[in-house]
Amino acid sequence: MERHSIEAITDGRESRQFLYVDDCARAIGTAMQHYNELEAVTDISSNQWVTLRQIAALIDQSAPPPLRCPASFPEVQAAARARVAPSVDVPFYRYWQPTVSLADGIARLFAAHTAAHTAKSKDEL
Repeated sequence: MERHSIEAITDGRESRQFLYVDDCARAIGTAMQHYNELEAVTDISSNQWVTLRQIAALIDQSAPPPLRCPASFPEVQAAARARVAPSVDVPFYRYWQPTVSLADGIARLFAAHTAAHTAKSKDEL
């Protein structure tokens, strides 16, 4: 089987925070329960910075073999970027913390994809 790859248009050194959807839903519910104790603006974040290079490698390593697709990044340094940290609302994090790690979230997404693809294949028989 031919293995495909992705060519990124950035150098991949930008950092982001990713949050699993179940954690996000729990965070919104928690914010609704404690809205009178929180700041007017509350960021919901994992507080875990990861570069696009790291996330691409983690996705490729976690993917089932037929879905693996490594990313290549140009070595040209992109323009400097300012990191904008989320505003950490201390009272909010007293009530809520993410429970799904980035690696576990990716694994869950691939498991759901595989399960859906398997169910679809069975329906087609």
